[in-house]
Amino acid sequence: MTDALARSLARRTLLCALLSSLGSELERNISAESVRDFKLAHMRLLGDLADLLRRHIPALTAAAARELVSLTVVCTAGLWPFAHPSPAVAEAQQDPGLAHTRIDFAERLGRTLYVAVTGLLTLG
Repeated sequence: MTDALARSLARRTLLCALLSSLGSELERNISAESVRDFKLAHMRLLGDLADLLRRHIPALTAAAARELVSLTVVCTAGLWPFAHPSPAVAEAQQDPGLAHTRIDFAERLGRTLYVAVTGLLTLG
């Protein structure tokens, strides 16, 4: 399930790029009313995703599903820029000594989310 979620996100490149810019760029220099309206709509959509995840991972509590969604957003925002480096970084990463620094977004996100689900299920 976590691999499917990661692959689905990887196909939504604009969404991933926007999530990676949300806190550092998009939520700057806008009105509190705009932020409130966006965050309320965003929370509803994230709640829908949590409900969907619970249908596929029924052992997750509602709170754990919401936490998994939150972790998904944060991990997507953090991994996306590193998986899509600037041309200079991509060129430098061709050096065999830096091969380990290349990130396959879907693979890394899927594994990260698997670890998160495992931990959330253990915590109960």
